[in-house]
Amino acid sequence: MRLWPSKAMILGVFSTLIAASTAGVSNAADAIQIRAGNAVSNVSTNGTGGWGVGFGYAHDLKDWRLGPIPVLTNSSIGGSIEYNELARFGDAVETEVPMSLELLWNYDMSPQIQPYWGLGGGAYYRKLKGTGDDKQFLRDGWHLALGANTPLGESQQIGLDARFSFTDSNNGTPNPVFGLGSADALHWGVKLTWTLRYQSLPPQPKP
Repeated sequence: MRLWPSKAMILGVFSTLIAASTAGVSNAADAIQIRAGNAVSNVSTNGTGGWGVGFGYAHDLKDWRLGPIPVLTNSSIGGSIEYNELARFGDAVETEVPMSLELLWNYDMSPQIQPYWGLGGGAYYRKLKGTGDDKQFLRDGWHLALGANTPLGESQQIGLDARFSFTDSNNGTPNPVFGLGSADALHWGVKLTWTLRYQSLPPQPKP
C-alpha cells in the first residue's frame, strides 16, 4: 500500500503555497534552523539506526491574507535538507538525504514554550555503500514534523524537532547486507535544534 502522494501532487501543492507567499505579507520574518540527533529506520535489516544533521529555512506567513480574510494564521513555509545515516554494519552504510518543502503551524503556548507541527514532501536520495552491491535511489516521500522551541535571547531559540518520513526504501533486489528493504518504510529521528529568527522585510503599515 502506497503511503505517500505523487511527485506531481507534492510539487503542485507547495508551488501554489510559495506563489501565494510572495503577496500580501506584512511584518514577515524568516528563520534558519540547524539540527543534529539520531536517525532510525523501521526496516528490520537496518539495525538500531544512526545519526543525522539537518538545515531548515522558514518564511513567516502569519499576516498573509486573501483580501480582508486572514489565511494560514501563525504558519510558515520553507524548506529542509538533512543527511541521515540510517544504518551501518562495519564498512556497509545506508545513508539518506531528504530534500523537502514544508508548511509549519506555530503556537505561542507560553513565553517559554513555542510548539509547532508541519507537513512536507519532496525528494529522498538514498545510498547503499560498502555492501558489495552498492546502489543509489531517488524517490519521493513526505514527512510529519513535531517540535518545540524555547527562547534564547531576543532572536535565537533552542529546542527539539521530531520528523517521521514515509518513503519507498525498496532495494529492487535483495542487498547482501541490507536485504530487500521496504516499499513502505518509516524513517524517523529526534534532533536538538538551534534557530535564528530575523526580519526579512521592513514592517509595512496595515491598510
